[in-house]
Amino acid sequence: APVIQITFNTNPRETMAENILYHGFGFPVLLKGVAYKGEGPDRYLDIPHEQVSKLLLDAILRKPTPWTGAELRFVRKEIDLTQGQFAILVHAKSYSNVVGWEGRDNEPTGLSEQAELYMRLRVVSELFGDESLMEFFHLFRDRILANAEKKPLEIQVSLVA
Repeated sequence: APVIQITFNTNPRETMAENILYHGFGFPVLLKGVAYKGEGPDRYLDIPHEQVSKLLLDAILRKPTPWTGAELRFVRKEIDLTQGQFAILVHAKSYSNVVGWEGRDNEPTGLSEQAELYMRLRVVSELFGDESLMEFFHLFRDRILANAEKKPLEIQVSLVA
């Protein structure tokens, strides 16, 4: 089952909205109420990719279950780092550690909770600065690690016509 669900609030006149298991971000995401544009061979999903990517990054940072290799790869690419640069950021022994974690694809990376917490904190620090760290740390420690429920994360996206 996918870990992250995105519900699109599409135009109410839209009749072609569907639920789709989408792999375009590198891991399965359930898109609920997403619409198609175009017809025939020109038909494509109407996904605001950049907006959804930013929401997914935040969701993956906060998700209550361990990261998968594909999610780690997504995070690394979203913050625009090579495997070697990411290894330096999270103080891994070498880029080959990152290669191994990402190679797990849709399975958990195998990192300990402490190592993953550190990795998430380093990414949050890189993205948002140190002022966000304590808030994120307490959220992660108290709500996520202590009560790691296996419920899917849900994101609401409003599409502006």
